[in-house]
Amino acid sequence: DTTAPVTIIDSGPAAAVRRTSAIFTFHANEVGVGFECRVDERPWGTCDSPQIVYGLKVGGHTFQVRAQDWAGNTGETASWNWVVDRKAPKLKRSNLKKKKGKNGSGRLRRAHLTSFSGLVGDDDTDVKRVKVKLKIENPHKKSKKGMCASLSLKTGRRIVNKCSWGFTQVKGTQKWKISLSNEVRARLKSNDHYCLLIRTLDSVGNHKIYRVKFRVL
Repeated sequence: DTTAPVTIIDSGPAAAVRRTSAIFTFHANEVGVGFECRVDERPWGTCDSPQIVYGLKVGGHTFQVRAQDWAGNTGETASWNWVVDRKAPKLKRSNLKKKKGKNGSGRLRRAHLTSFSGLVGDDDTDVKRVKVKLKIENPHKKSKKGMCASLSLKTGRRIVNKCSWGFTQVKGTQKWKISLSNEVRARLKSNDHYCLLIRTLDSVGNHKIYRVKFRVL
């Protein structure tokens, strides 16, 4: 027997996952073979299907497996690549921060607040969704304990509820934008403190909330 066995990987993790462990199943085109496996640059070791690997760090990984038959023929290595991603998408740019940077007082003119927009990026996976919420930091009418006040980005209505999500989905993902109507802008009061909450989510479930505070002239 001079023919080397062929190894096929049947299943493994998706291209990007949050889990720091992974399960692989594989087989060869011959019976009665032995397998060797390794992850990244770790040494080769005997293994069987299914094979579970633990303690993976954030970043890219490669699983390799090869088979050897009783005649001593070692087949070519089969590989599986994937990424462990546990970081949420980053807010790289916001038009509020840009405007705020020109005005040291942190006050923005109502006429300039025609929209909220920004740029979000993720190094390992796709940005799935961006949502925003406009929170009123010091509502005029004192709310009950455990309650929060926010301004509806659709109607401008002042909303008092429990401090739940209540976010509005915006247009776009990496480049996102939500336009503010005249009705909404008219209800932005100069003696209120506002905080725009920007919630980013990627395709594997990592999420983060960014905060941009401002006041209105």
